[in-house]
Amino acid sequence: MVGDKSANVPFPYQEDLDRIYKHVREARKQADIVVVALHDQSHGLGIHPYIDTFSHGVIDAGADVYFCNAGEHRGVEIYKGKALIYGQPSLFLQTEAVTHVPSSFMSRVGADADGLAADFLDARAKAAAQARELGPGASEMQSSGGTAVHVCVFDQQFDLKEIRIQPLEPSGGPRFRKGLPLMPEPGSPVAERVLEYSAEVSKPFGTPVEVRDGIGIVSLR
Repeated sequence: MVGDKSANVPFPYQEDLDRIYKHVREARKQADIVVVALHDQSHGLGIHPYIDTFSHGVIDAGADVYFCNAGEHRGVEIYKGKALIYGQPSLFLQTEAVTHVPSSFMSRVGADADGLAADFLDARAKAAAQARELGPGASEMQSSGGTAVHVCVFDQQFDLKEIRIQPLEPSGGPRFRKGLPLMPEPGSPVAERVLEYSAEVSKPFGTPVEVRDGIGIVSLR
């Protein structure tokens, strides 16, 4: 596309959308509750247009819950009485526990080709930490020392009743415990920061988040 300046603008491919929507419609006829997840490591602020198109499209096709995993938490939207959860942050990463790394990967981080897989993982973790220091990490929930999981509660008619936002505190310590979640004390600094963040990023969607008994509540009743 011809533009005034060079840019990278992702957009959804309609044939892919149509194929996925077909499967959502199939699931709607076969299940009480339909959940659609998109693995997308979205970065930066706001909701990318292709995610906005996809998330609303799967709800129109019959899904009850949409969520994006592996990205940053970007808030909760209620659309047609259904849940759109823009970003369920990752917890434990499988790649933190690998025991074999190709020699070509070892050389990328300056490690000995015959070295330990842990050497590669340590070097990668150090590089990632340096990159976060140079990037806009202050706006990310993880920078507050916490994250969250979302629990969707349905009534006996399988209608969405509420969404509970449970703050979590990642464990400290060595790299191989990265992302293992801990339940923070209600009212603790990390719990308050996570819930405040959750409420703030949900505001643009007109979604109020009430803090009750140490968790965030999005009520549909």
